[in-house]
Amino acid sequence: MEPVERFVSGERIAERIGHLAEIGGLPNGGMNRLPYSAEDREARDLFATWLNRLGLSVRVDGAGNVIGRREGTDAKFPIVMSGSHLDTQPSGGRFDGIAGVVAAIEVAEAMQTAHFVHRHPLEIVDFAAEESIVRFDLPRIGSSAMIGALSRRDLEARCRLTDASLYEAMASIGIDPSTFSAAERPLGSIKSVIELHIEQGPYLERSRKQIGIVTEVAGSANISCVLRGQQAHSGGMPMEGRRDALCGAAELILAAESAAKAQANPPVVATVGYLLHEPQAAAIIPGLVRMVINVRSVDVSARSRVVAAIEAPAREVCNRRGLHLEWGPVQSQMPVKFAREMVELIAEACEELGVAYQFMPSGGGHDAMSIGYRFSAGMIFVPSIGGVSHAPEEFTHNDDLVVGTKVLCRVLCKLAQ
Repeated sequence: MEPVERFVSGERIAERIGHLAEIGGLPNGGMNRLPYSAEDREARDLFATWLNRLGLSVRVDGAGNVIGRREGTDAKFPIVMSGSHLDTQPSGGRFDGIAGVVAAIEVAEAMQTAHFVHRHPLEIVDFAAEESIVRFDLPRIGSSAMIGALSRRDLEARCRLTDASLYEAMASIGIDPSTFSAAERPLGSIKSVIELHIEQGPYLERSRKQIGIVTEVAGSANISCVLRGQQAHSGGMPMEGRRDALCGAAELILAAESAAKAQANPPVVATVGYLLHEPQAAAIIPGLVRMVINVRSVDVSARSRVVAAIEAPAREVCNRRGLHLEWGPVQSQMPVKFAREMVELIAEACEELGVAYQFMPSGGGHDAMSIGYRFSAGMIFVPSIGGVSHAPEEFTHNDDLVVGTKVLCRVLCKLAQ
């Protein structure tokens, strides 16, 4: 019998990614499919159509995860799961998350073509709202709900864009949030989860490796800060009398950059990706700034040192400028180390297929990270050109996607048997 990965089709992979790119596509080539939006629902519906055509049973759980199930010879065996997410950043790319969903469904099609029989049930998943932090300040809603990390109370979270509740946003695209708690998977129900994803960094391209085997995922700390100064006329108020909240925020942003750069080993990264000043008018000195500082590392102690190294100058800046600082609370997530047996299994598959690989951490959070808090999980990275992601310029060569999908296929076949 021919190996199942021989039936992986690069043409189908490219075609499906192209179809998905038409949903929420932007003129600059980027994507805008925010979680639980109309565009997100359209992509989810297309995914469900593909699953149905392959003869998989399809259901949507209470968190909105779209799940296609390929039965094994023993329905009582724990599930083997693969997938990623179809929602995007406000101006994201066409591969982040999407590549993992398309790769997983391609493996299911290759199994069907090869008449592959397996013992464990296989589930192909579009994890709902992986990018949920951009709307609801909650991490990875679909996969977090699967491990019971979110509760019905979290459905009251308000969307920062429209002020609609999470409950209302889910219901607006046909999800029944009253069954939210039923999305949780009990211990022992899942054997393993493996996610293919683009690297979102430059290291594979630099090392000329085809596959990254993720050993651990960095944990993030989000610090919500508010700086309050005094709104005033930009022409009438002299420079020495100003309490400009935005100028204070500018110093705080640079302090975050300096603190992260100073922590070289183990490395820490810090980013201010959300900043809103009020009022936004050319003739008014900003009196209020709201910002979020994101600090990430695989080492919790190093991350905590950087958070402390940002807070101290932040308070000094605000005291010197006559600003009131509201610091925190700090919302943090623990890093995740992937199961050793999953890391070794992916490496074994790469060696059997003659694929060059390297072990590496992930700086970004993923659905496999959430699942990894409770179940055995692993991740396969494929190269990102220039390391660019969360941007319209995000790009991964189809040949690299094919190689990654073949490795994923080899691993899933072993796990499902």
